[in-house]
Amino acid sequence: MKSLIVLISVTFFVVACGGSPSAPTPQTASLHIGIDISTCYSVLEAAISLDGTEMGIVFPGDAGITKQVSIGAHYVSGIGLVTNGSHETWGPFTVNVPAGGFNELFYCTGSHGFLYPVK
Repeated sequence: MKSLIVLISVTFFVVACGGSPSAPTPQTASLHIGIDISTCYSVLEAAISLDGTEMGIVFPGDAGITKQVSIGAHYVSGIGLVTNGSHETWGPFTVNVPAGGFNELFYCTGSHGFLYPVK
């Protein structure tokens, strides 16, 4: 009798979950972008774009910005305001976001805080 109850319970669970006891495949993941404070001291702020749409404003050394995106390839670009009043731009470049998410940290070189992605 106990075996019959277990069998019925397992059967009910499999049917209720769509016929497969495996976990669903994730469709989205987190994309995080930040700017390194130690190398980007001359950058005041940077506007980040994701797939041609503004993602937000990032400041060197802050928590950065995170957005849920579909798993796969995305285009990131941006423009940073430098302390001398000039602007630095980078991208667009491709980032591939896996199911576990993706972290992109930008470092700067040169006297104006030239930005580039570290791969």
